[in-house]
Amino acid sequence: MALLQASLPLVTLQASTWATTRNDFCDMVEWSVGKFPIDAVGFGTDYYTDYSEDAIAWWRGGRWARQSPLRSPNKLSSWDDWFRSPEDFPDLLEELGKRSFSESDIAKISGGNWLRLYKESFAPR
Repeated sequence: MALLQASLPLVTLQASTWATTRNDFCDMVEWSVGKFPIDAVGFGTDYYTDYSEDAIAWWRGGRWARQSPLRSPNKLSSWDDWFRSPEDFPDLLEELGKRSFSESDIAKISGGNWLRLYKESFAPR
């Protein structure tokens, strides 16, 4: 079993800018659901604002790398104006509802698929 994580913040390269919009994110979710089953797509925010630069370098460079192979700064990308905290989820879910997603689809993408994955993967045997 696998789950494709639709990550926030999403960094896209469009017209020489690294900015993204709620519309861009919803486009990515629609594209993902067009390529993978709806039961295999879920949000992943890992929302937290106080990670140390060392922790970020460790994630990006590999768990066992002594130094990050990346030449970019280790700072977190800033959160976009349209998603500053989990309090912005209702607006995101509303935008998905304006598209081809049913309430059931949105429930799966916004947490239901993660709950199912955990129940099926970590259940006692």
